[in-house]
Amino acid sequence: MYTVELAGGLGAILLLLICLVTLYKCYRIELMLFYRNHFGSEDLDGDNKDYDAYLSYTKVDPDQWSQETREEERFALEILPDVLEKHYGYKLFIPDRDLIPTGTYIEDVARCVDQSKRLIIVMTPSYVVRRGWSIFELETRLRNMLVTGEIKVILIECAELRGIMNYQEVEALKHTIKMLTVIKWRGPSSNKLSSKFWKQLLYEMPFKRMEPLSISHEQVLDVNFLDFFSPVIVDFIVLSATLQQGRSDR
Repeated sequence: MYTVELAGGLGAILLLLICLVTLYKCYRIELMLFYRNHFGSEDLDGDNKDYDAYLSYTKVDPDQWSQETREEERFALEILPDVLEKHYGYKLFIPDRDLIPTGTYIEDVARCVDQSKRLIIVMTPSYVVRRGWSIFELETRLRNMLVTGEIKVILIECAELRGIMNYQEVEALKHTIKMLTVIKWRGPSSNKLSSKFWKQLLYEMPFKRMEPLSISHEQVLDVNFLDFFSPVIVDFIVLSATLQQGRSDR
């Protein structure tokens, strides 16, 4: 009788662990965002910098506009800055909007990137064809920041770039960046705040504690999910974060 109860108890514990591991693997980003928001502290790394991120993007010539490029342009120039600044409270540096010339253009860009915690590159076909990243190779200070990992780079791919002119140079660029995260933007479906795109981007941005905001209908599913599972997962998230911190301290 005792053996049967013991086996049943071990089986229940094993089943619970399997469920928790599966839950963590499927919703890792959501769980870590939940942990950061409830138990994390402000990101003090680069606390002396003026901007949370520098946004690098190449505009499309009006005579080359198509439905796809219009969506990319709207995403890069309107949706991305509006959501990060107005919804999540980040401070972005956007060259076309914020750059005040004080020297040569390359020197000004280097100075502003140096004052940013992240470098966001919106990689569109136009950016690839025009080699929009070339400034990060020409300026020694900028190149060293990418190679040494002094700045974290978030590369947002807005289209299938394989086969486009200069694509091989993009792949070479990725290999030179020490701290790189690539996130796919999949068109208008990625514009919803509940999409995986925003969760990935928010996870890679510096942690910033925010005041509760009004929740749209699109976000209800995510909030209900966390509220439902929070009594079960909080201890698991804390344990996972503690173990991860322990590994990094070794």
